[in-house]
Formats: sequence, structure tokens, C-alpha cells
Amino acid sequence: MEGVAIQLAFQEIASHPDVVGIAGADIGEFKAWIEFDIDLGFGDRWKAEGASPTGVLPVERVRFDFSPRYPSRAPLPSLRSDFNFQHAHFMPSRTPDDRPVPCIVFGDLDEFVAARGLLGMVDQVKLWLGGAAADRLSQGSEWEPMRRDIVRDAVNCDPDGVRTYCRGRAGFKFLATIYRRIVRDRKSGVTEAYHGRLGSGITLSSSNVKEFLGLTPADDSVEFGLALVLHADRVANGQEVVHDTFRPDDVVDLASFELQAERFGVAKQFKRAMAALAAATDAQLTGIVPLPVIILVKRPRRMPDSDSPVELVSYFLQVYIPDAEPLPEVRPLACYEMARPSLLRRLSGPSKPEPWALLGAGSLGSKIALHCARAGNAPLLSADPAALRPHNAARHGLYPPPDDGPFAGWMDKKSPALAKGIAGLGGSTRSLIGDHHELAEALAEHDAPSIDWVLNTTGSTVAREWLATADLCKAPRIVEAGLFDRGDLGFVAIEGEARNPDTAELMGALYAKAWRSDDLRCRIFSDEHQLTFVPIGEGCGSATMIMSDAHLSAMAAPMAEIITSQTERPASGQLHLLSRVGHGLSHEVEAVDAFVRVELEGLPGWTVSLAPGVQPAIDDEIAQHPGVETGGVLIGWTSLISRRMYVLATLPAPPDSKRSATLFELGVEGLSAALADISAQTAGVLVCLGTWHNHLGAAAPSRLDWKTAAMIGLREALPMTLLIRGHGDIRAISTLAAANAVTARSGGAVA
Repeated sequence: MEGVAIQLAFQEIASHPDVVGIAGADIGEFKAWIEFDIDLGFGDRWKAEGASPTGVLPVERVRFDFSPRYPSRAPLPSLRSDFNFQHAHFMPSRTPDDRPVPCIVFGDLDEFVAARGLLGMVDQVKLWLGGAAADRLSQGSEWEPMRRDIVRDAVNCDPDGVRTYCRGRAGFKFLATIYRRIVRDRKSGVTEAYHGRLGSGITLSSSNVKEFLGLTPADDSVEFGLALVLHADRVANGQEVVHDTFRPDDVVDLASFELQAERFGVAKQFKRAMAALAAATDAQLTGIVPLPVIILVKRPRRMPDSDSPVELVSYFLQVYIPDAEPLPEVRPLACYEMARPSLLRRLSGPSKPEPWALLGAGSLGSKIALHCARAGNAPLLSADPAALRPHNAARHGLYPPPDDGPFAGWMDKKSPALAKGIAGLGGSTRSLIGDHHELAEALAEHDAPSIDWVLNTTGSTVAREWLATADLCKAPRIVEAGLFDRGDLGFVAIEGEARNPDTAELMGALYAKAWRSDDLRCRIFSDEHQLTFVPIGEGCGSATMIMSDAHLSAMAAPMAEIITSQTERPASGQLHLLSRVGHGLSHEVEAVDAFVRVELEGLPGWTVSLAPGVQPAIDDEIAQHPGVETGGVLIGWTSLISRRMYVLATLPAPPDSKRSATLFELGVEGLSAALADISAQTAGVLVCLGTWHNHLGAAAPSRLDWKTAAMIGLREALPMTLLIRGHGDIRAISTLAAANAVTARSGGAVA
């Protein structure tokens, strides 16, 4: 023992203002203890009566037992052996000399004492005793279950699923399990622990009992086994059976277990279950098998993990086969809730789970999906056509174990691999080996799950613009997440109500923002800040961003929070920008209002999509030139996939333009240089899409407008538009359609 540390501990305890006397103390070679009296500060009535109504004395004697590991290991607190044991917050075992051990803190007592010292520990003992005196240790809407905090044996299960075996009449049910025996070598000998997972209920028979008895290992580390569920009659003598008395666990062997079974009304069911097990075995099966036993006990209030009032009181037994004779040793068993969305949501904080789908199960998509799955909100669908390759190990959210076949999992498809990983977290994801086409088909199936939103992490222009097509206007909202600038700049684009703006339009808003910002323009449009071709094999390469897994995770985690933290989706679209600042991040969010979508006359199915600021800019220009027609140039980009022209900004008319009440003639002075500069600054993304002008009356195109459009269309290979703004209306005509009409009238000859 650390003599100096123990002496200081004794002095610290004695200095507590509520410690009124030291009853005894001893420091040995391997252990030390101190027993002291603590004044609970009772009022005059309880002092006069000599005890509280629950039997707690005004001055209680407490003992702290110190191990050789003190001060890194906290002392064990215990109370007098005749202390009323019918309280919540007792540990399941007593000291060797039969003293009850109170559970005085939530969490790790060692960490508590390291932070608060022994004075804080004495404070907690006093609080516990005060709660016991006033019968306040368990109040509220939940029942305090028997403590299992320091129990070494455990099973994982679906508690609500196990509770379904609690039927009207007393009975038993065997459940299939898989388990591992955990053996630890200690100076005191070998300690064996049992860790199992409960499966579904089975009916024992001579044909299947060998499969479940754990005598034949499933592999080198996992064995098959059985568990037993016991439940009593729900009604006795015309009244519902409810066990409403707190009684901490005192089971230490088979005899005390049988008393506990009798107390909970399942003693006969246990004997019947053992007889059934013996009848199902034969003499060829010989050995000792583990048998977890779960007693379903009805309580007056619901349990903390459920709306059900049924407590799972569990024990670890071992049974000799073939006679099904239980061994004398019985240990308390911790019954843990298996990984499932409801548990993960409790641990992750309040959230509103939304059904969603993932397009792109690569590095970024897999990490976001797993973040969401660990919060209890995994995607219901996942689509990706690609396979995992060894180089994906640098950043992918999954890492197949080395014993997972000859290829170590690095030849599997990404989407099924991700679904398998999510299943390990208790989620369920349907995997699709395909791209946006297969995802759209799956969402259109008559039995498809209802999806609120789709996350696109492919980084694919094709996927983004295809998802923006008119055929998908009634699809769920799309959310897109991606990276620029070697992973130092991330974006999350969230579509607006009725998918306006959609992610293609939001990307246009980002491009327009970057064009106006020196910093963003370099980070988004400069080739040196984007993809690098990296060799990944002989004659094989990957166009990717060079960054570490930690770098990617620093972006993926806040993206997951941005996407899932909104309790209600706003009517407007949202554009979130995450930028690396040293080892931290800055976050900027911008609301993007709906785009104005105008039919492109002459090209069926085509649309001109005007960014929110375009029409106000046009109207401001018109207001500056009253009584005459005016105009300007349209800037943006064209998508043949979505059949849409995205107008993001306007350029003012050149100074040599001419305006009159009946005509606007666009000048040319400096225009070519300005357009070339915009194209160069944006790596050719933003170009001239056509022109606009206004009419003093209606927006109907004139013959001159169609003629002008035709002249433009004959010179330009890509579709362009002539936008006309009139009173209360705006129309767009296609230069390509106008040119085709002229060509057709001239018999195919072009002047």
C-alpha cells in the first residue's frame, strides 16, 4: 500500500465538516480501510424518533475500503450490514463481510474521485443517505432497474423484442445466441467472462439442440448457445402482478438465484425449462454450457429504455449437459441494448430522423452516411456503381478487416459494403449498384420507401444536371455536398421548396459568388486547386484531391450536422460554405431565393432559369432609361443535360449602344474583351448566353426580334437566348430555333 497516500486520505476524510468521528482505521500490506460516522443533518422529529421512516439513522457509519491501486482506484464505500436494502442505487454485490455497497455517482467513481477528491466522495455518500432517508432515490416517471454497472458478463439484445415474450400465463422461452468467452490472466488466477448476443426464440428438439448448445464452435472465436427467458403470470388472484418494492440484487449462487426466481414467480418455470433442455439432449453431448437467464418482471413504472414497465433481470448460469443440472456459481448479467437507431439517437442528442437516400458512396458520401447512421438516421437507399479499390483505404469511411477473404474486401462494390457497415450499427440500407438513373428508378417503384431528401456526393456535373431535369421536378429535395481547393473549401447546397432553387441553380449561385470574389474565384476555378491524377497501379490512375483522411473527416462531420440539424427545411435554398482556417473551420451560410424559370420559346422542353438578382437588375436598368428601349448581355452557362440556360448575371450595354422608343441596338465597344475576361476568370464556366432588351408595351417578340435572334443563332453553335422584358411579363426566344426557321425557309441555304 502507498502509506503516505493512505494517511493523507484518512486526514482528508476526517476533515470533512459532517464527519463527526473516526470509528476505526487500518493500513495493511495489501489493503486499508477507514470507518467513520457522518451526520446527515436530520430535523428534530427524525432525531427524536431515532431514524427516518426508511430506517436511516441520524448519524450513519460508513466504511471506505482502499485497494493497493489507490489513488488511481477509488475506495469502495459500504454501509452497515443491517442497512435497509430496499432502495434504488445499490450495487449488485456486497462486500466479503456482507456490507451493502451504494451506487453514489452516475459514471466512473475513479474519475469522480480524481476530479473531486475524497471530500467530494463523502459529499456524495451524504447525498445518497439523505435521499434514502427521504425515500427520494428513485422518483419520477421511470423505474430504477437493478444496477449492473460493474458486472463483467453481458448480453446484447433488443429489450423490447425480449419483452414480447411476457405473455399472460407464466412460461419460458429459449432463445438462440452467439457468444464469446473472454479469458483474462490475472495474478489471482483466470477470470472468464461471457459476452453474448440474443437472437430469436426457438423450440428445442433433439434434432436442433446440438446446433445451439455451444459445444461446436461457429469459428475460432464465436460459439452458438442458448439463453432462457422466464416470465410469471400477469394476473394472480384476480389482480395484476406488479413488483413495486425496490430490492437490489443479492444473487450470488444457485441457492440465492432460486430464491430470486421464487420471489418473481418463475421458480416452477425454471425447473420446467431445465427439464425440457435435458429431454432434448442425448448422452453423446457432454460438457458445461453457458446459459444466460432473463427474468421478465413487471414494475409499477416504465423502464428508462422503453415505454414498457417490464424489467429484464438477468443472470449468468452454467449448465452441465446432458442432465441440464445448473452449476452452483451464478453471476449477475448486464443486459445491454443492441446497437439500433433508437439507442444511437439517445446518445447523439435530440434529432428528428428523416428518411433519405444517398447518391455516391465514395469517401465523402460514406463518411457522411456513417455519421448519420451513428446518430440513428441512416440512409434508406444508397446508390453507387463503383467498386472499392485499395487506394480507397486512404479516405473511405469503411475499412474491410484483413481476414475478410483473399481480397480483404477491396474488390466489393461500394454501396453494398456501406450497407453492410450501416447494418453493424443497427441501421438498414438498401444498396443499389448503379448511378442516378438506378436511384430514380428505385424511388419510382410502387413499394419504394417515402424519401424526404436525397444527398448527392458524387461531385458529378452529369448527375447534378440530370437531377435538375423537369422530369424530376416532383422528386424529393436534393442536397449536394462537395469539395474544392484540395479539400480546404467545402459546400453544402440544400434545395428550396418545390426544388426551386435546385442544386444546379445553387451551383450557379456559387459560381456567380466566386466570380465576384478574388479569393473564391481562385479556389473554385483555378486548375491547380482542384484534382490531381494519382497513379494507383500499373497503368491505372485516379483523378482525386490529395488530402488526408483526417482532413476529409474535418469537412464531412460538419456537413453531416448541417444536413441533419434543420428541424424544418426553409422555403428558400441554402448555400453553406466551410473553409479551413488553420486546423479549424469557418462557416458561412447564404439563403438563395427561388429562380425565375421562363420557357424558351422555339425549343420544346427547354427553360431559361434566371437567378434571383437578374430580373431586379434588368428592371433597374429599365428605370434608368424611361421612355426608351434598353438592354444588356446575359451571363451564365448552358446545360444540354437539364435542357436549361442558367442566367446568373447581366452586363450593362456597351457605351456605343443606341436606344429609342421603338428600338434598342446593342453596341460592341469593349464587349468582346469583357466576355473573354469573364470566361478566363471562370475557367470557361461562365459565358455569354445572349442578350436582353425591353419593350415599352407587352413582352411579345417582334419580327425584328426573331430576325435578330436568327442572326445570332447562325453565328453561334450553342443555344442562346433573346430575353424580352415587357409590362408585367418576361419572355425568352431561342436563337437556335430562329436560325433553323430561317434556314428552312431558304431551302437550307445560309446567306
